Amino acid sequence: MTAVAVTAEERAEIVSQLAKGFPVQDVASRAHVAVVVVEALKAEYGPGLGELATAAARLRTGLKPAEDTADSLLERAAAVPRIAKQVDKVRALLDEMKAGIVAAEKAAHLERIVAQRAAELEKAKKALAEARGVKPTLAGDAAKVRAWALANGLVVPARGVIPTSVRDAYKAAQK
Repeated sequence: MTAVAVTAEERAEIVSQLAKGFPVQDVASRAHVAVVVVEALKAEYGPGLGELATAAARLRTGLKPAEDTADSLLERAAAVPRIAKQVDKVRALLDEMKAGIVAAEKAAHLERIVAQRAAELEKAKKALAEARGVKPTLAGDAAKVRAWALANGLVVPARGVIPTSVRDAYKAAQK
């Protein structure tokens, strides 16, 4: 049989229309090709509508028949008596792997959510501090201010809030 000169897209569309039961003449008219081209494709892919539908799907996706998928290989292996017991073990391992993949995907998703919520929390804390008029300080800054105040004879509580006047004096001395 000679090769039919149509693109892969045209071929897929023609086979699809034939699979849906459209007459050869109508398919040729819609595809803007000669009737002999459509007849050649119909002969190439077989007269059965199921075969034509499968062929059209393969052409659209560009995939070959999936003869060697894990499931089909396991089915074929299960038919061999001496390795049939091993098939169940392999299936169990595949199921465990699938469950592990699903769990890892869920964990990654939850980690992204936690990171997002943590960022939102930090943003909210900063906004709250700004609304209260509290300026963020570095950890240990209070200890430095207390030490400076005591060294310079200022009264400062050992714990709690450092008076604004003491903080202002510390900042002025640091300039």
